[in-house]
Amino acid sequence: MRSILFALLALIAVMGWMHAARAAESYATCTNTVTALPKTISTAGNWCLKGNLATSASTHAITIATDDVTLDCNNFEISETGGAATTGIAIYSNNHFNTTIRHCNIQGFEHGIYLSSSSGTSGGGHLVEDNHLEGSTVTGIRVSGDDSIVRDNLVFDTGGSTVAGTTSTYGIYTNESVGVYDNTVMGVLGHVGANGNAYGVYSAASSAGTIDTNRLRGMVSDGTGKAVGVKVAGTGRRAVRDNDVFGNGASNTGVSCAASTARAKDNILDGFVTGRVTCGDAGDNDASH
Repeated sequence: MRSILFALLALIAVMGWMHAARAAESYATCTNTVTALPKTISTAGNWCLKGNLATSASTHAITIATDDVTLDCNNFEISETGGAATTGIAIYSNNHFNTTIRHCNIQGFEHGIYLSSSSGTSGGGHLVEDNHLEGSTVTGIRVSGDDSIVRDNLVFDTGGSTVAGTTSTYGIYTNESVGVYDNTVMGVLGHVGANGNAYGVYSAASSAGTIDTNRLRGMVSDGTGKAVGVKVAGTGRRAVRDNDVFGNGASNTGVSCAASTARAKDNILDGFVTGRVTCGDAGDNDASH
């Protein structure tokens, strides 16, 4: 009994540590604060919001211009009022390492969170977690760079851009070795009038990365465009497993891979003309039309 008690206490301590680690900077103790937009963060460390912020300009609302930055929005809102013609980005960084974005409520930008890198090794190690993105007109979350993670985010009602040249719309877009875990994506609309594609999760050229336990629903293409739940490009060895992916009965594909080196297992794929394309079948994929 004593050993069981000690084991339970140890488990509780570990769970408490994990919760504290993910909590990052609290509202009360935050010293680096974003108080107005646009804002460029050029000093490493913890940054936070202590209130809602808005912009009417198509710009980068917050630019992270250095490595090792954590931005905790404390569930406050970053919003833009530019409408369907916006070219703004809520949170942007290019070719930096170890960026963490959490607890942000992002509304109405062309791209909600956009962490870019010119190659897999010029930036990465990012963590994007526990954010709520709604009304992004092209992409909810876009993350590039090896050893990055996108998890526990809510991405709703993506699409509707009127910017010329836009074709595809993405709930979550990743490039290089990025893990995508436990996100909810609902409502992705392909660009109207441009035969626009709609993707729940799009994983571009990558050597690794897992797409696991996501809930994807409401991908709707325009014209001859494609509506796809999970698209895995490139020939890397990746796993697509335990995802619940629902189309509207006429949607194109539940999970589509460029090569069988990407393996699909334990996915529910319902409401698609084709449940699985090219992905290697690791078993127990439930594909219904």
